[in-house]
Amino acid sequence: MIEADKMTAEEREKLTREIERKTDEDKQAICTALCAALQLTRAGGSIEYIEYDRDKEVAIVHYSDRLPVEVNVACDSGRALIYDIICEV
Repeated sequence: MIEADKMTAEEREKLTREIERKTDEDKQAICTALCAALQLTRAGGSIEYIEYDRDKEVAIVHYSDRLPVEVNVACDSGRALIYDIICEV
């Protein structure tokens, strides 16, 4: 099991790029689609948009009624990214 918090920034960057290359997953597109689904729920009704910051390896959930929340998605696959965001909403 890979523990992203114990990796150097360079190692995380390399692994993230490898995952993206192998899976051909567009993490911003996943965040956008997930946002639309979450906006249909009671818990996610105030979400305005979800931004993926490739450099920081975080998804930023922007709300209309509170401050944005950063979700660490370093080394995440698309499925893991979805899970991590849902756990924070």
